[in-house]
Amino acid sequence: KSPFNFKTFPFDKLQLQCDFISVDDYNSSLVVESRFPYQEMLEKLNLYEWEMEQFGYITQNVVNRPGASIAFIISIERNYLYFLTKILIPIFIIIALTYSVMWINTKELESRLTVSVVCFLALITFTFIIDKDLPKLSYLTIMDYIILISYIFAAIPTVQSIYASRYRVYEKALIMDRRSRILLPVAYVLIVVLIIILTISSNLENTRAFF
Repeated sequence: KSPFNFKTFPFDKLQLQCDFISVDDYNSSLVVESRFPYQEMLEKLNLYEWEMEQFGYITQNVVNRPGASIAFIISIERNYLYFLTKILIPIFIIIALTYSVMWINTKELESRLTVSVVCFLALITFTFIIDKDLPKLSYLTIMDYIILISYIFAAIPTVQSIYASRYRVYEKALIMDRRSRILLPVAYVLIVVLIIILTISSNLENTRAFF
């Protein structure tokens, strides 16, 4: 058992610790070779979606026990490329398609709603499909924040189209579309980057080295 922290998922790293205790009354210490014990065996392990980065061990006496203990420590980093190419990039593409309604005439409500609603439903369907690849946790990870923000920004074009049609403010809606073509994508990217930076800065010990 190890204290897992997935807040920076999918850019997280973990330290796995395996404790071995000697209970031999006549031998109060564990013999450790100069070379890392079992290194060859551990190097052959194929951990799904993880990369092993470092091995180590710590020896210490056990309190109130006749023997000693050795703790094998394995540092692993998640292979984020899968989640980047198979999850995050498709989400960004769906959001980009949602903003294409900003180039459709504000008076063509049906066309605008068709594009925005279909893209929103596609985003929901996609997140349900990828749910099996996401850890079930009691707190939010970087991936969870990005998905929630994507839902909000994917709904904005639909709300904007309905507002323009309901109050017949087509000229005002045209100005909103022109501004939204730049402001919404920029705001989305900035919020996503800010989420990544803030989450990683508060969990550096559980984040991949290149961050």
